[in-house]
Amino acid sequence: MKRPLLVPIALFLCSSSAFLLDALFRARVLPFLHAETILSRGREISTQEFVRLMSKDFDIAGVLTIALGLTALLTLLAANRQRSGKRGAKGIRRPHSEIGIRRLESNLKFEEMIYHLCI
Repeated sequence: MKRPLLVPIALFLCSSSAFLLDALFRARVLPFLHAETILSRGREISTQEFVRLMSKDFDIAGVLTIALGLTALLTLLAANRQRSGKRGAKGIRRPHSEIGIRRLESNLKFEEMIYHLCI
């Protein structure tokens, strides 16, 4: 079974939202950025400095999440390639019936145990 690529997709969405917030901060679109000063970490600083610091933080977060997303994507692609490339001793894929029979036997034992507990 192939592994889903949800983690890299989520990380790429996070990075795009970080870059979007960076753009919103630089354009001062958000309402709390219209004032001249802002309270940050218990002290009052100018909005210009706050915008500069926060846009830099959002840029760093965006780049880091892109790097993590690429790493996760490459790791999952390699794992999926290895998983689909597993072959038996003669180069033929093993049938899944052996695994299915074992699971079925364990499920039957579990159901019998539950049945006897209920009676």
